[in-house]
Amino acid sequence: MSRVPILRRAFTLIELLVVIAIIAILIALLVPAVQKVREAAARTQCINNLKQMTLAMHSYHDTYKYYPPSMLKQAIQDNGQSYRSMYWSGLILPFIDQGPMWTVIQNFGPAVPWNTAPFLTIIQTPMAVYRCPSTTDENLYTDNSGIVSRPACSYGVVVTGSVGNPSANGVAPFVYNGAGENHNHMDDGTAGSVDFNLNGTPYSQLVHNRFDGPFNQNYKRSFGSISDGTSNTACIGERYRIPNANPTGYFSIGSENSQNRSSESSGSLGVPLNSLNTSVAHPGFRSRHTGGLNISMFDGTVRFLSEGTSDFVRYAISTRSGGEAFTLDP
Repeated sequence: MSRVPILRRAFTLIELLVVIAIIAILIALLVPAVQKVREAAARTQCINNLKQMTLAMHSYHDTYKYYPPSMLKQAIQDNGQSYRSMYWSGLILPFIDQGPMWTVIQNFGPAVPWNTAPFLTIIQTPMAVYRCPSTTDENLYTDNSGIVSRPACSYGVVVTGSVGNPSANGVAPFVYNGAGENHNHMDDGTAGSVDFNLNGTPYSQLVHNRFDGPFNQNYKRSFGSISDGTSNTACIGERYRIPNANPTGYFSIGSENSQNRSSESSGSLGVPLNSLNTSVAHPGFRSRHTGGLNISMFDGTVRFLSEGTSDFVRYAISTRSGGEAFTLDP
């Protein structure tokens, strides 16, 4: 008995094109959804990083009765002393579960070169808490002193709201010198009293009226100095480097040469958020999150500030005791 062959009809060209079109539409719908989920996860991790660092600031304060300085550096302006420095991110190492690292570098001083072992190993060690998952920074860079394979840092403490503020003197008296300020002015000032005497080395306060923020070079500032309130005062914000800008680097732990490079570890909220203006943006804060950036407040909350946050509000949250009246969007 012969079998009758079953004829199978192939796809027509039109049917094939329809199937391809449907698959393309599904992919087009799926990819943005996946990207949104990925960005949401990255933003959540960034928020957790900021919370962890801000909690470490409070643990530091509980231990020493003051917050860490933005950096320890012997030199004030161009006085010819050592430009070697340790950043706030190095000082809080014991409070982010990095006690062994701190044990290695706790005897820091101008005579301690970062470019020799074992100190070199410490500043070349990547730490997840200092990197935002959304950053476009490369993992490793060469810093301004020539030390290679340094991990980029995605965060800086708030020192001022004056440097880079586009509202000039006379128009907005709440700023020091408006847009005339630049990254060099992040460490320009005069030597005040000695606030630290670490391992036999005196560290004089950096004094200038632009430094009215919660952190500054060689300063011990306590909880009581933040009279504007911890929920109204910014602590740590995001940043990433602008390609082809000079200077370019943001790093953690410390530096072999911090002259005119305080903005490697600290910043000004005077610069408009997410600014790419290479003449002034280096001390500013910016992120790869759409529309703004995360910034922690001293009460431990993390706020998302939009790019349109006004000059005045940015300045107001950067001061520790300015008494400004403002509203920060929820």
